[in-house]
Amino acid sequence: MTEPKVFEQFFLKGQMPSGKNSVIVTRTGHRFPAKRFVDWREDAMAQLKHQRIDSTAPFEGPCTVEVGYARGDLRRRDVPGMIDALCHLLEKYGIVKDDSQLIEWHWLPAEFDDPGIRVNIIAREEAPVCRLPKRQPKPRSRSR
Repeated sequence: MTEPKVFEQFFLKGQMPSGKNSVIVTRTGHRFPAKRFVDWREDAMAQLKHQRIDSTAPFEGPCTVEVGYARGDLRRRDVPGMIDALCHLLEKYGIVKDDSQLIEWHWLPAEFDDPGIRVNIIAREEAPVCRLPKRQPKPRSRSR
């Protein structure tokens, strides 16, 4: 039996497209990804394979993802769309079983020595916990 992964770190070169804006819907309601998104995903998967990222033992539980992103120009980017694209990539490549496991995201600006690198990603399998205070019962009014 293989040891569970603690974390996976990799980088991607090139501009990342939005995942949510890359869906084409035909007149009959058939949905499929745009060619630009498919080309980016295939190139990103090849980059992961070249970096020898293991796709045979996906994370089992909830994951936290830290993304360092460097813009190549001054255009505004659709960050939720890029997160969606990364979700699709991590699931398709086999780093996670289902993109619903990616429950906590940290997106930070970054600078890299190699000008071609746009994204550095660290995925960790851990269950972040939000501890809420216990609700206090409302005091009852004594007047009737």
